[in-house]
Amino acid sequence: MLRTGIFKSLVMTAIFQALSCLALLSAQEAQELDESRFVPVPPELEGFQAGVLAAFVWDHTHGVEWNNLYDDFGVFIEYHEGDFFGLSASVGITNQNKTGTSPGAGAAFQGGIGDHWYELNEGVIYAIIEPLYFHAGININRDIVDSPYALFFNTNDISVPNAAFGYKGDIFSVKSHWLGLNGPTSVLSPVTRGANYREYAIDLDIVRFGFQEMVVYHEEYLNPVYFLAPIPITFIELFYAGGLNPSQTDPDSNTIFGIFFEYDDEEIYSLLQLQMDDITTTSLLKIAWSAGIRYRSPVGDFGLYHAGATKHTYASAQYDQAPLSYRAFTYFPSNRYGTDNDPRTLWYFDNYIGYRYGENNLAFMLDYRNRFEIVDLWAALEYVVSGAKSPLNPWHGEEYTQQRTALLDGDLSHTLSLTVDLGIDVFEDVRILFQGTLGMGLNELQLNANNIFAPVEGLRLLYYLFIGAQYNYNNHDPQWRSDARIPKHYK
Repeated sequence: MLRTGIFKSLVMTAIFQALSCLALLSAQEAQELDESRFVPVPPELEGFQAGVLAAFVWDHTHGVEWNNLYDDFGVFIEYHEGDFFGLSASVGITNQNKTGTSPGAGAAFQGGIGDHWYELNEGVIYAIIEPLYFHAGININRDIVDSPYALFFNTNDISVPNAAFGYKGDIFSVKSHWLGLNGPTSVLSPVTRGANYREYAIDLDIVRFGFQEMVVYHEEYLNPVYFLAPIPITFIELFYAGGLNPSQTDPDSNTIFGIFFEYDDEEIYSLLQLQMDDITTTSLLKIAWSAGIRYRSPVGDFGLYHAGATKHTYASAQYDQAPLSYRAFTYFPSNRYGTDNDPRTLWYFDNYIGYRYGENNLAFMLDYRNRFEIVDLWAALEYVVSGAKSPLNPWHGEEYTQQRTALLDGDLSHTLSLTVDLGIDVFEDVRILFQGTLGMGLNELQLNANNIFAPVEGLRLLYYLFIGAQYNYNNHDPQWRSDARIPKHYK
């Protein structure tokens, strides 16, 4: 463990030295940062805003066990005072019945009334005193790169308790972020777990690049050293592993780190993101990658994105309570919830903290986005090929000595889908929302008795239909509202 930590630290030291040198060499030539990347609220949204949304959903994707036809209602309120203070809240109620228990019984996530669940999607407060930034509450976490296949934060928009603070100078910025995964009273978790994320970026106007890292630990909800200490997370892990301070105990942590690069001008946005999990001196390589390009043409924006990950990426290398690990990069240390009489699957795409498709896959997406007078259109064609996934079972329940670096290992699942998303401004404050998905799944992944998502032979039609209406009060940019705040299934 100590030798592994030293090797990881040497790699990180080289990366930080390279970033520092580039920042110093470019400081005199770089322009000031685009402040819109730091201030989370457009200036036209100052003051108080509110809105309501009502929707009906027909979902027949991924072999869902909850209600296929359900309703969803939501309310949001926000207040923004200039560029330096704001708060927002978003709550909802739905009869989707994901947990498989009675809402009136106060089950896993939300509690509820009748056959509907309450949902707390967001409740956050932020403050900006340039060049410092702070926010805390419950909200959706987003990656620094703009991609449907971001590697450090799941783009399925999962809300958790969190807090973050950061610094943004003319060129250099840094952010420290805590995630509360499973508290002492969590129904779905037998153990307390937390995570911390750190990013360092250098912004040279149309070019931005930097370093990202994350740690997941159990038996602690918040580790103040990982959150507050102004040194890289991997160095802190070495501090714990080496026993350099006998007054500190090892929080049983697992780290992952990576680099990113973005180019963004008036016509082209491109990105590259690389991630390495559990670097060791062995030959086993656990990596993920994401790349994309978007062309802003006179007839709309065209995008092409790709991502992938080798087998065993994001899983812990050690068991905590066989056959599971609590240090995997997942929001919950379980693949199931509900009751013994009505168990439900906690799907991997709703559980991974990072890349939504997890390990052992390749994903490709071609999309188009444009606005036509009162209509916002987004369409995407996606293909995903994937082998078995074991988010919580190290080495898929086998011995480490049996493993090798692998990609698309074993039987494979194939999914091809087309999604169309429409937002229509029928009145100044009223928007009609529509999203439809149609696709085919060959040998879809299903959770088996060994807690592994494995391909199951068969061919199935996949479809999803969302129809809703949204009313906004004092919000003159409803597209910003639907893109940036409300949960993904509202988009």
